[in-house]
Amino acid sequence: MRLNVEYLRNAAAQAGDDTAYNIARRLRVSQSTMSRLLNGKCSPSAKTQAKMRLAYGVKLDELMTCDDQAAA
Repeated sequence: MRLNVEYLRNAAAQAGDDTAYNIARRLRVSQSTMSRLLNGKCSPSAKTQAKMRLAYGVKLDELMTCDDQAAA
């Protein structure tokens, strides 16, 4: 499973968070963590996923997607 970055960015933008810095602040995670998440270098922990869901009202099944290459 990996983070659907585009979905998160769209949800964040609707809430007024148009930068990685603003997303990190709202979620109370470090900027370096947010950078790694948005660049696909890591996947969010369950705690961070919960923060995303609460902060932006997103659904888990849309926030996290299956990595087609890993499934093949």
